[in-house]
Amino acid sequence: MKIPDGYTVSGLKNFNINFDNEAGQFSSDAKEENGHVVLSCKKVYKKNYLPAKDWGLLVGMLDAAYNFTQKQLLQPSVLMTK
Repeated sequence: MKIPDGYTVSGLKNFNINFDNEAGQFSSDAKEENGHVVLSCKKVYKKNYLPAKDWGLLVGMLDAAYNFTQKQLLQPSVLMTK
């Protein structure tokens, strides 16, 4: 993604995630290169069936993926007032 004029990248390290357990994996990597943000994501379901007692293992991976989607990366360089 090209960084728009007037914006800066903030909190890039918050996008570097590695969650892994026996039910699934979610990982992401973020870096800035030549005026662009490069994001790489991977979501893996390791089993096609989990007993109810292990459901929390899958929820942990799904929560990691959801939390990734709630992060903000760009912010205006200068706050504008009316």
